[in-house]
Parts: sequence; structure tokens; C-alpha cells
Amino acid sequence: MKTKKRPLRTLSVLLTVAVLFGVFVCLPVGAEEILTEGDYTYTVENGEATITGYNGNGSNIVIPSMLGGKQVTVIGQSSFENCSSLVNVKIPYGVKEIKECAFNSCPNLKNVDIPTSVTKLGGAVFGLCTSLTSMVIPSSVKKTGSEIFYGCSSLTSVVLPEGLEEIQGQFFGGCSSLKSVNIPSTVKRIIFYAFQDCTSLTEIVIPDGVISLGSGIFYGSAITHIEIPASVTSIGIGTFGKCNRLTDIFCLASEEPQGWDNGWLGDCTAKVHWGTKMPVIHTILGDPSGDGKVNANDYMMLKRHVLHTFKLTADQIAVVDINKDGKVNATDYMLLKRAVLGTYKLAAK
Repeated sequence: MKTKKRPLRTLSVLLTVAVLFGVFVCLPVGAEEILTEGDYTYTVENGEATITGYNGNGSNIVIPSMLGGKQVTVIGQSSFENCSSLVNVKIPYGVKEIKECAFNSCPNLKNVDIPTSVTKLGGAVFGLCTSLTSMVIPSSVKKTGSEIFYGCSSLTSVVLPEGLEEIQGQFFGGCSSLKSVNIPSTVKRIIFYAFQDCTSLTEIVIPDGVISLGSGIFYGSAITHIEIPASVTSIGIGTFGKCNRLTDIFCLASEEPQGWDNGWLGDCTAKVHWGTKMPVIHTILGDPSGDGKVNANDYMMLKRHVLHTFKLTADQIAVVDINKDGKVNATDYMLLKRAVLGTYKLAAK
């Protein structure tokens, strides 16, 4: 059952906290005419419906595509926040935006089906959903807010869409179980503390084309080695702070660029290799995510590569040519999927 929204008298206190500490705050929604149909409350603007609340106690729900005869195009701010009953949610095609904190603090939420009509995710939309284990964000999403998965302590893998240009601040902050995430080739900037305290994340690939790495983005993570492309012209302070397991940083630039903060390493003692490419680390056949396991996340990455909605790196491609014919295509995807399902045995690489 959805809890009551914060009272308006707390608004000034929340704003003060946000300004002083940089914390994402889910503010109360504006006063508009609230309509009701079934378990849902909604508003109508320009002939389209925005869901503003859910008063049911269902665990597996399919959000309606129509309310009051109007197409639902927006899942509103905090509309499902604190819904402890939710486990599986299917969002209908036609929804264009999921606003700030829409599913924030839903402790039992495990699966969310996001349609390809969605183009924008608001800040902290899935924050503190501590049972969420994986997510595929569709290629239609081009813009997100910050703290999308903040505090999702059970999240292990995420596939981000090609077309995304920024990974916002604390996007994965506190995702202590996160082991696998791709950074799309279209990303230009990774904002401050994006991967803070990702204590299970041992490796990540920063694609060529990224130009800016924000302050503290890997602070407290478990990465052991990383390659920084020559396209990176700006790095903030303490980017690798408290990365106690990090031993080697391979920088493709021949020397430290002027735009890098003097304290970019933080307290990290890793060896920095200038003008040196990192050795190939993807060595397990069928494991493009590089987490040491062959699972559904791997065949989803391959599927999206085959469909041209995601681009694998050269190292990743080397481990997904399953039938070893020198080509990566739908046949490899089907074989890898069968391997995950246990109906096909992968050969040794």
C-alpha cells in the first residue's frame, strides 16, 4: 500500500537539506485536479494522463495504458514511492516519461518492464529498491536524472542504452552487488560519484569518446584495473579515492592532460601506465560482461549488439563468436542463450 506523501510544511526543510548536502529530494507534486479510476489517481493535461498515485496492494501489476479514456503518457513523481507490495511491474507502451522517485523505496520490487516508448527517466526513479537485481534500459531512453539506482543493494547487472550521453551523479551510488554494467559508446560524460561504493564492481570499460570523468566516480569501488581512453580531457578530484584493490591504470594518453585535476588519483596507490593499452581481460567464452560467469546478461548484451542497439568492444567481441566462424551474428546469440538455458555446452575458448 502506498504511503502518504510528505506534508507541504516540510518543503523548506527538504530544500535546505538538498542545498547543503547535495542529496536528491523527492519533492511533493503540485496542486492539480486529481482524478481516480480503480487503484490509480491521475491528472489530465493536453488530453494525456499522468499517473500521480497508486492505492492498491498488488504484487504483480500491469499499469493501465488508458485512464478516464486518456492515454497514459507519464508515470508521475513519487507515484509508486514506498509501495512495499510491488514485486513485478509492467509499464505500457505509450508512456514517454517516468518522473522523479516514481518507484523510489519499493523494497520488494524485483522486475520492471520498461517499453521502448520511454525516452526519459527522472532522478532517483528506482532509488532504494533493495530487491531489484537487474535492469535493461531500452534504447529509446536518451536522458536520465541522477541517482537512478542509488542504494539498490541487490542490483547485479544493468544494460544501458546506446544514445545516452551522460551517466549522472551517483547513478549507481551504493549498489554494493553491482558486477556488470556497460558504458555505451555514445556517453561523453560520467558525472560525480556515479559508481561510488560499488564494492562488487571489479572492472569496467570506459569507451573511446568519453571526454569527462567527474569527481569521485569510482570512490570506494572494487575495480582492480582500468583503461582510460585518450579522449578523456577532464578528470575531477578523487576519481579513484578509496579504490584499495586498484593496482593498474592504463592511460592511452602519452602524458597527463592539463585538464586532469592534480588530485585525480585521490589516495589510490595504483601504478599508472602512460601511453599503454590494457591487456585483454575478457577470457571466458560467452562472458562479454567480464564478471566471470555466463548468464542472461551476457546473451542480452550480445543480442543488442547483433540488433545494433549496443556496441561491444573488440575484446568483448572476441569472446562471443560462439561457433568460431569469424563472425558475430544471430547464430552466436542463439547458441549463447541455449548455453545459459543449459541446452548447449560451450567449447573451451
